[in-house]
Amino acid sequence: MKRNCAQAIGLSLCLLSLVSGCVGQVSTGTPKFASFGGGSFDTINLGNGNVHFEIPILIKAGRGRSFTYKLSYDSSIWYPATVSGNQVWTPIANWGWRGQTEVATGYLTYTTWTTTCFDPDFGHITSVHYTWTGYHDSFGSNHKFGLLPASSDGACNEATDITKIAVDGSGYTLYASADTAYVTDPAGTIIHPPINQTGGTATSTDANGNQITANGSGQFFDTLSGTVPVLTVGGAGSQSNPLTFTYLSPAGTNAVYTMKYSNKTVRTFFQCTGSSGVGDYPAALNVPLVAEIDLPDISVNPTAKYTFTYEDSHDNNYPGSVTGRIATVTLPTGGKISYLYSGGTSGINCEDGTAATFNRVLTDGTKDDGTWTYTRTGSGNAWATVVQDPLGNQSAISFQKDSSTNATNDFFETQRLEYDSGTLLRTIVTCYNGTGVTTPSTCPTTAVVTPINRRTVFTYLPDSSGLQSEVDSFHNALGQRSELDVYDYGPAAVGPILRKTVLTYANFGFASRRSILSVRDANNTIKASTTFYYDQTAVSAPTGTTPQHISVTGGRGNMTEIATLANGSVTLYRKFTYYDTGMLKTSTDVSISATTDGALTTYNYNNTGSPSPSCGNSFVTSVSEPLSLSRSMTWDCKGGVMISSTDENSRNSSVAYNSAYFWRPASSSDQLTNVTNFSYTGDQRCRKLPPCQQQ
Repeated sequence: MKRNCAQAIGLSLCLLSLVSGCVGQVSTGTPKFASFGGGSFDTINLGNGNVHFEIPILIKAGRGRSFTYKLSYDSSIWYPATVSGNQVWTPIANWGWRGQTEVATGYLTYTTWTTTCFDPDFGHITSVHYTWTGYHDSFGSNHKFGLLPASSDGACNEATDITKIAVDGSGYTLYASADTAYVTDPAGTIIHPPINQTGGTATSTDANGNQITANGSGQFFDTLSGTVPVLTVGGAGSQSNPLTFTYLSPAGTNAVYTMKYSNKTVRTFFQCTGSSGVGDYPAALNVPLVAEIDLPDISVNPTAKYTFTYEDSHDNNYPGSVTGRIATVTLPTGGKISYLYSGGTSGINCEDGTAATFNRVLTDGTKDDGTWTYTRTGSGNAWATVVQDPLGNQSAISFQKDSSTNATNDFFETQRLEYDSGTLLRTIVTCYNGTGVTTPSTCPTTAVVTPINRRTVFTYLPDSSGLQSEVDSFHNALGQRSELDVYDYGPAAVGPILRKTVLTYANFGFASRRSILSVRDANNTIKASTTFYYDQTAVSAPTGTTPQHISVTGGRGNMTEIATLANGSVTLYRKFTYYDTGMLKTSTDVSISATTDGALTTYNYNNTGSPSPSCGNSFVTSVSEPLSLSRSMTWDCKGGVMISSTDENSRNSSVAYNSAYFWRPASSSDQLTNVTNFSYTGDQRCRKLPPCQQQ
């Protein structure tokens, strides 16, 4: 792909304007190996003070994979960026909210730089180079791939293809060439997300060709979709107010979540000066911030909504201005969570934009349910967080920030001291990559460098002079656990090993599957072992039309045989075959012979008629079992839910869904025709935290 320098740079600047972010941005989402607190609604990253929460819009079963669309938020919205040689506070995209295509597939980012070279045929030519800065997943975490060679686009430099595994243990792998790229996850899902923007067309395809797609116009299609989208986002590609999320309800009508905005003046007044001086963000007027998210049943239940308020900037020159960080969340159940920032400089650490001290206050709508306090101190790569619960109990946690050359900005717990009314109860020390495992006392202050290939946790009761135990885990390049060693408690020293679990993996080029799992005793003698085999038999095509499915080549990673060591001499075998959708076709009962199969069970997918009873070869409609037994089931394809089943004794059971708002049962009938009715009106049955499930 060739283009001149001016074209390339112009495109790059245009796209980067849509996705604010840089290598110094605070880690958001829920990074692997991080330490978390919070509750059932919000998750607190104890290393950097980021608050993360998710509001589910639609979670729907599908063929081989579910469709999941959640709105997520992260409170770490400010980071210091260099502009014209000066450090200034810069907000992340969408003020911490994730929406549009990003929610379903995430997005990739790159930066560009140019060189000039001489071509004998064309003279001096400008070449554009692309450095891929990370994959931002659908839940807000940015996965980095370490030091990357730059891919290039120009006559003098042939494009350099890049294959790189994320350094954070998430298992994502980047495949890039010039300004095009995609990622895969450890399960073999191939994700073609938007690049340098949070909206646009995207596909996510599993190893068997089942696809979830976004058309760039706010419509999403899951594995059950034909031409009708599973979800439509109103106003995709623009800052519409309100923003709507529409899906088909059990009643066959449109159910709509509505995100409403309120215009605010956004201003920082952190007043970071000195060596870590960062210029404050100038007042921006009429910035639309999320004020309310209405649930589909808001018309009949006025409390069916989430509402949000924002932290005051405390700048008297701009009364009523806010920092953009959420201060309170009021839940549909009436419960409220408040975040009160303090410490540091106006509640922020000038060094990197992480939160300083903040109180997390819970109320049930009528009274205070308790206050949690998170106090962070530190500098450079050494930080500490003290967590105090409503009863006054404390946990003092030490962290080391990733100190690798191309750091992930993740914080890794190295020590935890747990107190009850000032009395130390337990000490936990964590060592990384084998460093300090023979001298654990050095681990709390030892630098941590990604990628993480070993994590060793020592537990002392209450300190190293008392009982000691150890759990040692090893990880491969994809972050998958390859070994887990568990040691007993011993007096003033770690006790003997109790159990060693060893795992090996089969590599399919795009994915990794567990191959052998063995459990061993203190003498390394295998006590139990299971071997997994994949793709031994060819897949077959099901009948009829299968929507949102494409042909794939190469390995699929379908498990076709399990061999389990029952004792020292007997192995039990089970075998499986599949359709090309990855759906199970047959399975066998256990057999003690690798060549003689056990009794056969066949899974049938009735795909005749319209609508398809199996929802386009997605769900089993009947099962043919040994001894001429059988059972069957029916499905509602709009919600991907089973609505009836008939067991081997011809007894029927059913579930009814008829709400105009949510996919939740209205009634059920068991095999004896006993009926149970479910009522959700107003959700008055649950007024305290955690919130009741709305769907």
